[in-house]
Amino acid sequence: MKKKHSFKILGKPLLEVPAQLKEIILSKIIAITAKN
Repeated sequence: MKKKHSFKILGKPLLEVPAQLKEIILSKIIAITAKN
């Protein structure tokens, strides 16, 4: 029950806001690469 519920909660925002997630991931990658 809990797994199915979390799947729906995680699935919706991931599909609704892919651009924002991509920006956050890219910014994190840039920050890590900048440090190295």
